[in-house]
Amino acid sequence: MAEPAIELDNLTKDYAVGFWRKRPRRALDGLTLAVEQGEIFGFLGPNGAGKTTTVRTLGTLLVPTSGTATVAGIPLSPENGVEIRGGSRSCPSRQACTSG
Repeated sequence: MAEPAIELDNLTKDYAVGFWRKRPRRALDGLTLAVEQGEIFGFLGPNGAGKTTTVRTLGTLLVPTSGTATVAGIPLSPENGVEIRGGSRSCPSRQACTSG
């Protein structure tokens, strides 16, 4: 069986919030999922659920606080950012995917 296109295991991301006293604010709390190759996957949820944080983390724009992830078999790390971003595509609208 082929490895998943995206695999997350207990991914967590905390932000420091506050002006005087910085306190941790958890944006992702132990997210675990696998998206198989060729699978169409919708990522839905209410505001503040961590969708954007997850996508930014998978694109290596944010570093997770804890947990592990792989994108196309490549471990998620800042050192692998160029390789990960070079092989991933997202289509926010049909027109963006079909325009050439």
